[in-house]
Amino acid sequence: MDEGAVGTSIDSLTQLFQQLTGEDLDIAESRAGWLTELGIKLARRYEQTGEMRDLEEAIKAAQQSLDLIPNNYPDRAVYLINLGSMLCHRHERTGKMQDLEEAIKAAQQAVDSTDNDHPNRIDYLYNRGYMLGRRYEQTGKMQDLEEAINAAQQAIDSISNDHPDRAARLNYLGHILCRRYERTGRMQELEEAIRAAQQAVDSAPNNYLDWATSLVSLGNALALRYERTGQMQDLQEAIIAAQQVVDSTPNNHPNWAAYLNSLGRMFFYRYERTGQMQDLEEAIKAAQQVVDSIPNDHPDRAASLSNLGSKLSSRYERTGQMQDIEEAIKAAQQAVDSTPNNHPNRAAILNSLGSILRLLYEQTGQMQDLEEAIKATQQAIGSTPNDHPSRAGYLNNLVNLLRHRYEQTRRMQDLEDASSCVLESWGVRDALPFHRVQAVAQGLRLLPQVGDVNSAAELARDVLDLLPAINKRFLDRSDQQFVMSTFAGIASASCAVMLQTQQTNLALEFLERGRAVILGQVIGDRSDFSSLMHHYPELAQTFENLRDEINAPIPTMDNSTLQWDVIRPRREVAREYEACIEKIRSLPNHERFLLGPNIPEMQDLAVDGSIIVVNIAELRSDAIIVSSAGTRTVNLPSQTAQEALRWLNKEWSTEPAELGEMNKEYRKYLAWLWNACVRQILEEGEITATPSGGYLPRIWWIGTGFASSMPFHAAGFHQPGSTENVFCRAISSYTPSFRALAHARGLISDEVAVHAGLLTVSMTTTPGGASPLPGVVREINIIKEMLAGRVRISELNQPSADEVVNGLQHHSIAHFACHGRTNHSDPSESALILQKTNGSGSFIQDLLTVDMVSDLRLKDARIAYLSACSTAENKASRLADEVIHIVSGFQVAGFSHCIGCLWPSSDEICVEVAKNFYSRLFQSGVEQRSSREVAAALHESVQLIKSVMWKQPLKWAQFVHYGA
Repeated sequence: MDEGAVGTSIDSLTQLFQQLTGEDLDIAESRAGWLTELGIKLARRYEQTGEMRDLEEAIKAAQQSLDLIPNNYPDRAVYLINLGSMLCHRHERTGKMQDLEEAIKAAQQAVDSTDNDHPNRIDYLYNRGYMLGRRYEQTGKMQDLEEAINAAQQAIDSISNDHPDRAARLNYLGHILCRRYERTGRMQELEEAIRAAQQAVDSAPNNYLDWATSLVSLGNALALRYERTGQMQDLQEAIIAAQQVVDSTPNNHPNWAAYLNSLGRMFFYRYERTGQMQDLEEAIKAAQQVVDSIPNDHPDRAASLSNLGSKLSSRYERTGQMQDIEEAIKAAQQAVDSTPNNHPNRAAILNSLGSILRLLYEQTGQMQDLEEAIKATQQAIGSTPNDHPSRAGYLNNLVNLLRHRYEQTRRMQDLEDASSCVLESWGVRDALPFHRVQAVAQGLRLLPQVGDVNSAAELARDVLDLLPAINKRFLDRSDQQFVMSTFAGIASASCAVMLQTQQTNLALEFLERGRAVILGQVIGDRSDFSSLMHHYPELAQTFENLRDEINAPIPTMDNSTLQWDVIRPRREVAREYEACIEKIRSLPNHERFLLGPNIPEMQDLAVDGSIIVVNIAELRSDAIIVSSAGTRTVNLPSQTAQEALRWLNKEWSTEPAELGEMNKEYRKYLAWLWNACVRQILEEGEITATPSGGYLPRIWWIGTGFASSMPFHAAGFHQPGSTENVFCRAISSYTPSFRALAHARGLISDEVAVHAGLLTVSMTTTPGGASPLPGVVREINIIKEMLAGRVRISELNQPSADEVVNGLQHHSIAHFACHGRTNHSDPSESALILQKTNGSGSFIQDLLTVDMVSDLRLKDARIAYLSACSTAENKASRLADEVIHIVSGFQVAGFSHCIGCLWPSSDEICVEVAKNFYSRLFQSGVEQRSSREVAAALHESVQLIKSVMWKQPLKWAQFVHYGA
């Protein structure tokens, strides 16, 4: 009913009521009935307009109607519920607890006045439960929350699927289950909340209020799950839902501010994930509109102010504009001042104020700002129950603040208190996993500083057990990257702690479990499968079907409900998949299915050389040398994290105007790397240039922590006659992990067959403004002339990604001469740049991404030569330990040997290195090559260039070999 119709109805009821006079019971009952109906109409108009006068008149009418009937009146419960509901509305508007207590009292009287078999008793219990839920939100009493959930569930169970109230009741159940999840952190409750909210949306009648509130509740629940899992699809669905409701709600609607607040919060989550300023601006705009639309005495104003303050502080972090931080502090302080001391939201508001004050301190350096931040955060922690999920995040914030104060005062007490906070934060079992991981990341640095290495070691052991719980199989690649970015540095720091406690084998195991996790999952799915298929074919088939179903891409659909219908069963499949893995691990000889190699297996991988892990962490720097004889640790005191960062933060330009100075500086970098690290490793590992048989020894390098992108293969002094460099001591290869090396070895036997032929992929010109590559034609022609008659050659000139994918299926060697592109924010989208036609017939770029390549399963693949820019670049700092780049994608696809570049390469040099490589590899004319010969061919081809251009390492040091 629209506002005009409600007004007409109220006028009619008022006239009728004025005609009823007298003292007898019948007249009193009639007056009470008319008053009740008048109050209901007024309450409905209040719901549409938000006019407090209507609500006050409605409450007055409801109270008068109740006074007119006796205590034993048969329908008195209806009048009590009516009054209670209106008092609850007024509480929601004013925040006065007296109204809520009186509402609960009225609802309780209504319940008490009805028998258990009364047809309306469930409804009365539901109303009472709703009010108890409101009281929980004000007081935090868990008993109120539990009773509210029970009442909501009973109310749903008591009505049919087509009941007009079903959507509203499902929606409320979803809402209140979300509140319990926020309090307990139990994922099962959040899943139940999402189910209830989705059912509410699905069953909502053609009723705007039920549809809007249900859709907003679903969006809020999905946003909570996004916080927990990092699944971007949940957040996108939440934004779609909230945007639909906001767009269809008038600005003067009483619920408009609440809907807009939800949408703004979701925009902010997306900004935190993607860094897109437009999302942050939208979040700030929404937060400001919410504050402007809420009266000063509204109970939700404090939370809205705090919300605005936190978003303004984020913009300050991005832009550095002091006006933003000043307005943020003002809003946050107003929020604190207007929140009662015993209000459950006060802790979150205080924590937000502390975070904003920390930013101000970092700008001003004023100790007063830091002390105020510490005080606010300590108050937030003090008012939060020990088992509350949010407590971990507050404790983490206090750790940061205490570390800041320690840096100023050097008081060890601050570090000790911070360390205690770390352990307490980790101990909040129901906290967001990301908050617990953040605590460990801090603890692995702090605890050794206060002499508690043993506690740090315990944290290191425990945190990796959390990884499988959050890196779920149903997540797509970008979501998995986000999850793994939260573990950045954990594996490296854990390794350092274990080495500090002289546990070399554990250090290696922790590195293997905590690094290259995403690649490891894909590799494990393939490498461990063949043995399972041989011994247990039926179980293997079940595993393969579940794996393929999980890894299938989610189609893009315009209808958000359809997308949701695709995602929901995917979660069930993920549960079945995990159960299948556990079953496989219970079988003999399959106990380590998908778990990667253990220490003896790592040593077996070093049968043809040494695997050297270089780990640079804040605590210490070390190399672990793995050989067939055992493992050995080499401490590297000269290679400090601080000095490593100094070199890693440099930008190495290959622009002609800067190349001379850059080469000079890069030679210094290679000399430092030799002196601080590599020479000591080779000497203590007894890796010499003259082993038995006269061959150079082989090394597989694994860089971790700050060492993840260091060019160990090129370390040293390269002037003519010098042997103080790695090139003169060993043949170098790289591998993302031991598991990746095992995968590369498993793709071949002892020899590399090339019988399936060579595929060349060339792009002399590239759409989209990329520079032409004139040397590509010469490079391809040289390769063709050199290998003519020795191997079947197929050519793809200016191809599309689909053409290349098809061609890769039928060749052993793939040679790419084209541009490459590195995506530092989303490494899985790094790509080789090809071309395709658009709708109008002109050419546009077509990307052969890491994701596309790693999805392939190539049986005949042996060597991938990627003569393209930055194909082995690993500069995504938050994902450095995941080693996701184009080369690793080709390894996963099935190429046991991959050659790539660490940075943009010279067209002319690419031609010469490729020519030298194939000349060396095919010099005897046979079709098989040992794994050593592939790595040696690249080693010798680069050596030829280096001997002439030793002063210009930026032209030759970028070529690297990955694989067997």
